[in-house]
Amino acid sequence: MKSFFLSFMIGICLSFSAQNCLTRDSIYQNFEEKLVHSEVVNVDSASKSELINLAKEWGATNFVNLKEVLVSETENQLVFNYITSSTGGNLTSNTYIKLILLFKDGRAKASFYDDGNVAAIGYPARTYYFTRSFPKPESTFCNKGALKSSYELYKDYKDKTLATMQSLKNALTKTSEIDDDF
Repeated sequence: MKSFFLSFMIGICLSFSAQNCLTRDSIYQNFEEKLVHSEVVNVDSASKSELINLAKEWGATNFVNLKEVLVSETENQLVFNYITSSTGGNLTSNTYIKLILLFKDGRAKASFYDDGNVAAIGYPARTYYFTRSFPKPESTFCNKGALKSSYELYKDYKDKTLATMQSLKNALTKTSEIDDDF
């Protein structure tokens, strides 16, 4: 009975501590492609052109200067390249994100890619990727000890990517149109 109780308590402690650690699979959906997050947004009543216009409106609001971040546009795709700033403890990292939006009638697919670092002393632009911090599948960063700041930095990076996705999703699925008679 004691060994069962001890095993049970160790299991609880391990599962609790595992929840406060990040692996490369918790940051990347596809590690090799540096894909951080990809999601399809279904909007049954919207045409492809309506979705593209909503995405451009979102980009103009979210990034302030659409001309600076919209780097490519085709009839069914928009590509944004923007900088996100992540922090953890005393660490700060400015990183490029490439957001590729694909459109069809009634749906849009958003894919966020790690596009490398912003130029910093010792690192020319786009030469360092967060993937370097996870050389092995079992590499982890936990919310304790010497790696706590790194854990916070990577968590902030992922959380900001997901928040940007939620903001985009809200813009694409908004049901009320702006009243032109204001």
